[in-house]
Amino acid sequence: MVAFYARRPELHLVLPDETPELTSSLQKRYERRVANDALYLPKSTNMGLPAWMSTGEKYNYEDEDEGVTSIKTPPPSRSATFKRSIPCFFVSHIPTALPWYEEVLGFKVVGKADAGRAELHRAAPGSSPKTTGQGSVDGVSIYLRRHLDAESAPPKGSLWIEVDKVDDLYQEVTHKLEKYAQGLDNYFPPRHFGSAKVQAKPRNSGFGERAMTVVDDAGNSIIFFQVLDQ
Repeated sequence: MVAFYARRPELHLVLPDETPELTSSLQKRYERRVANDALYLPKSTNMGLPAWMSTGEKYNYEDEDEGVTSIKTPPPSRSATFKRSIPCFFVSHIPTALPWYEEVLGFKVVGKADAGRAELHRAAPGSSPKTTGQGSVDGVSIYLRRHLDAESAPPKGSLWIEVDKVDDLYQEVTHKLEKYAQGLDNYFPPRHFGSAKVQAKPRNSGFGERAMTVVDDAGNSIIFFQVLDQ
């Protein structure tokens, strides 16, 4: 019998003598497996490796003094200012997704949209939002990104947006949907929003809010909510 031992008790392999070719093949596989252990584990955790695997080299992520943490980066002279947060929704097709956000939800494209991305912004009615080189900074912005994997559906996201009067928004959205709805006198409506819809009418929650939910054609949902007076 031929036996291979590592210093770790779970790696114990015994093979019959009458199969030398099989023995040699399995030994090489075993050596490669142990070599992988030595490659990815720091030396302090390579417990009981065979002597032929001891290289004596120290990995660059091991400190010279074990257990001592050294901070090499000096503290910043000032704290960074967070300027804005922009949520991102993935869709299958940017041009097809834009009408829902522009015609129904009242967003405007910032700059120029292309096949891969679009930045949308909605400011307060009658306001002149301040702008920077990256677009509007007042109001609410959303990024749309094209989902590149044609074999799968875009991941669904969700977003909460606070408004002053959620019932006013519901009336605005409903009016626009009825305006573009297909009918006997409007068999080919100028806008088509796919499966986008108002999923839930405004209603009060148990958390002091009144909210409504809309969903775009890719399944991304926006919950518009209003904080109720106590």
